Amino acid sequence: MKNISKKDEAKEKALLHFLCRTKQGKYAKIDEDSLAFARVKEEREENETLTETFYYNVS
Repeated sequence: MKNISKKDEAKEKALLHFLCRTKQGKYAKIDEDSLAFARVKEEREENETLTETFYYNVS
């Protein structure tokens, strides 16, 4: 009998669930042309203030 940790058991269960759903057709192949639009690019600006202010923008 194997000694499998709970973490490994959970990973195995998740993988089997994913494979079963894939076999059933729940997932489709990713269109490679749309991959460029799925990425979020990070931009950083330096300012000389004493307080830290964070701005988030998705474009």
